[in-house]
Amino acid sequence: MLTLGQNISAVIQTCFSQSKEELQEIATQRIVELIESNAPNTLEDDRNRWSLTDEVVPPDGDLVIITVHDDSGDTPFDYTTAGWHYKDAWFAESETQPMHSMVKAWKWFPKPYSGI
Repeated sequence: MLTLGQNISAVIQTCFSQSKEELQEIATQRIVELIESNAPNTLEDDRNRWSLTDEVVPPDGDLVIITVHDDSGDTPFDYTTAGWHYKDAWFAESETQPMHSMVKAWKWFPKPYSGI
């Protein structure tokens, strides 16, 4: 599934073969449709998506969910915990030292349940 930004970019690229007026009309109409169809879900989709740590990191100090690959023992394994990124290093709540290359992915915590 394309993100809202990718959809908008595709619409604009498609419209470049049209005249200026046609481009404005088609792009405006299509962008409005995309925003209306994606607006409620766009931020939530981004917050639920895992991001690879070698591609993007959260703002320094923000607590996130991290996936750690631990190959220090006889049998490598992956686990998920809370952690944060700070000055080119990853930290996990359960560890006292930086995790460095062991953290493979991260995502935002979900919104807390508010149906109480």
